[in-house]
Parts: sequence; structure tokens; C-alpha cells
Amino acid sequence: MANLIEQRTVIDKFYEAVDQASFVLKENPELVFPQLYNRLQWQAEENDFLERKLDYGRKQFKKPWLRLLKRAGQSSALIRTFTGHTDWVWTCAFSPDGSRFVSASKDKTLKLWDTETGEEIFTFTGHTDCVRACAFSPDGKRIVSGSWDRTLKLWDAEKGEVISTSKGQGWRVTTCAFSPDGNRIVSGHDGKTLKLWDAENGEVISTFKSHSYYLNAVAFSPDGKCIVSGGSEKILELWDTETGKQTSTLNGHTDGVNSCTFSPDGSRIVSASKDKTLKLWDTVSGEEISTLDGHTDEVRACAFSPDGNRIVSGSWDKTLKLWDAESGKVISTLKGHTGWVEACAFSPDGKRIVSASQDKNLKLWDAESGDVISTFKGHVGEMRACAFSPDGSRIAFGDEQGQVLIVSIENVEMYPAIITPYVKSSTAFFRSKYCKKKNQIEESSLGQEVNCSSCGKTVKLNPFTLKID
Repeated sequence: MANLIEQRTVIDKFYEAVDQASFVLKENPELVFPQLYNRLQWQAEENDFLERKLDYGRKQFKKPWLRLLKRAGQSSALIRTFTGHTDWVWTCAFSPDGSRFVSASKDKTLKLWDTETGEEIFTFTGHTDCVRACAFSPDGKRIVSGSWDRTLKLWDAEKGEVISTSKGQGWRVTTCAFSPDGNRIVSGHDGKTLKLWDAENGEVISTFKSHSYYLNAVAFSPDGKCIVSGGSEKILELWDTETGKQTSTLNGHTDGVNSCTFSPDGSRIVSASKDKTLKLWDTVSGEEISTLDGHTDEVRACAFSPDGNRIVSGSWDKTLKLWDAESGKVISTLKGHTGWVEACAFSPDGKRIVSASQDKNLKLWDAESGDVISTFKGHVGEMRACAFSPDGSRIAFGDEQGQVLIVSIENVEMYPAIITPYVKSSTAFFRSKYCKKKNQIEESSLGQEVNCSSCGKTVKLNPFTLKID
């Protein structure tokens, strides 16, 4: 009986590997063996019997069979699960020093957690409907929250007490953010309204009348002088925070805007839309610079890299795309999720990307190659939110079951991209996935790490080749 269970385990692992590679095999069925080989190397769950079978294959056959380059069990990176919410966690954010993080939930509460110990520090109660948004002030001493109960609340993050409650004049609060200097707060509402608040006393400084009935996103420019907003009416709007006046209307999308943000230098804005595109805009002129076209379903999230040279987007087409922010051309498509991608973010150093999906998986990607570094599995709920800690060593995310989880990525190694060489006219080659340059190789290079002669990037060659006539 035990032997039958072990055999079924191996079959299940092979089935999982083929299923994960299905998006490639549909178009390139001849790659079934290379894809199967590569996928089995990166199994995310520990299985001693499978490893014994792999070891048997390596000893039994003279030529390479299957070999795990990296032990599985990335779920060990999970540091802690924070339980306490009783409904969907909509968003979460780390404090500026990374020692705490706050979560906002559909259960009408916010919770403040100690990142190291996992202890719940405070539960902020007072909202009477879903808490849709939250953010730390730049000094980490205050937290702002926006709720569907039509109020904005400012909290003391050190005492756990409410500082002020500001009413949105009958409109639900859908999004909010602190200014870079921490002196002001902007909130977006579902009644064609933005409000600018004094972060000290909670009084309204300005009220902006938007054209979008439902505002999905607002963001301050890096210098705090400008606000961009995007919502249901296909447009983005730019506002002067000093005068309270609209400076530009950004027209071009053909459906609602889900997300928008400024580049690190504030010169550009990127927006993600239900129309399946992203658009890049000039902040000063309000003119469209380029349209980033390639997703096949609505784009839910977008972010600039810390240096402003790249953009990442997440879509309901189950992929992420990495874009060149100058040319607007796609650099790579990140495939692997089996459900809608709801959130994505760059690490503070720009080397990694995290994504959260309705497939209940969190994925960590190499921001240069587009390869999956790790998949954090085993979660019970769909994911809507994810965030890097300020030092980039940890990721927090929340799910529909009310759980908040933190994973450590300090010990998650970044391995070279794995490439299968090919043989043509008795000569072996590989093509770098970074620069697409063709490199001639000797037979002794098979199974080894080599550098591309053009871009210098290191890749790992499979120990077998594909023959091309």
C-alpha cells in the first residue's frame, strides 16, 4: 500500500509540473521534456520519496536524467501567520522602520502588529463598515484609515488612540495617502470627490471635484506639490495641492483606471486600466507619452522600479509584464500564476518583484530575467495585497480569510536562468534570454553555468540539447 502511495505521489508531481508548463507546451509541444525537467527542479513542496527516485535515476543512467538544483520547501520562508481579522484583509503597510505593520480589513477594524514577535499591538476600532485603505505617516507615528462608513480616521500609532475623525460628506472613502512630508492627507471618495486634509487636526484644506464617480487611486508627487487621481470615468486628473485647482485632465483610456503612480523623479505618471493597457504620461504637460499594450485582460496594478527605468504591471490575464519606461516596450512577460494577479511591487533595491494572486499564491520574481525565484504556497485564501518591508528582507500580504502573513526572503537565493542549448549542423548553441544573442558552445559546457559573450549574464545550461534541422 505504501509503495502505491509513493508511486501516486511521483505521478502527481509530474502532473503538477506539466500543468505549470501548459502555457508553454500549448504553443511548443516539442519542449515537453525540457519544461518537465526544469519544472521538477523547482518543486515548491518537500518530498523525500521524489528525491530518492531522482537520485536513483541519476545513478542508474549514464546520461543525465533528472536532477534537483535546489532543495524544495520554500514555504519554510514563512515566518509567521497573524490571525485576528474575521474577514478579508484589503491592504497592509509596513512602518517606515519595518518594525511594525498595519492591516485594514472588511471586518471594520485595523490591526497593528509587531513584525518580529508577531504580537498584536493594537486593534483600532471605531469604523462601522469595511476599512478600505490605510497608510503610515512618513515618521511612523500616525496611521490614516479610510472606510466605507464615509469617514477618514487618524490614529496615534504609539498609543493606539484615535486622533481625529473626518467625515466625507456622505461619500464612502475608497483610497487615501500621506504627503511625503507627512503634513497632509489626500482621500478619494465614490462621489466625484477628493479631499485634502491637515494631518495634524483633521480639518479639510481643499475639496476637489472630480469627473470620476468612483476613485480607485490617488497619489502624491514626490515633492508633494501635485496629486494624481484615477477612477471609473476613463480619465486621470492632476491637482495643484497649493491652489486646490485641477491642472490637467489626462484623456486616452477607454475604460476605468484601476491604479496610478508617479515615477521616482515625479516627471512621469503610469496608469493601469480596465481597457487592458497602461499609459505613460508627462506630468508637466499632461500629454500621453506612450501606450503599453500587451495584456489581454484588465490591468489591476502597476509600479515604477526605484530607478524609474522600468514598470511592472499585473493583470487579470494571469500574467505580469515588465516594461521599459523609456521606450514603452515590453521587456518580459512573467508567467506562472493560474489566477488573476491583483497586486505587484518592486523591492526597494529594484532587483525583485512580488505578486499576489487569486490563485492563493505569492510569487517572487527576478526583476531582470523575469524568472520565478520562489512561490509561496499553501495559503487558504485569495490574495489582494502585498508589500515589501523597507529593507526588502520581508514581504507582508493579506488574504480573503482575514489572515496576514509575513515571509522572509533573506535566504531565498537567486539562481541563474536555465536554458536548453540546441544543435544545428553539428554545432551547439544557446541564446541568452537577456540580450537574445546566440552563443556557440562546446559539449563540455553542457550542464554548466556559462556567461553570455554579449551581455555577460550568467545562465545555467541544461545537460541535454534540442536538435534543429
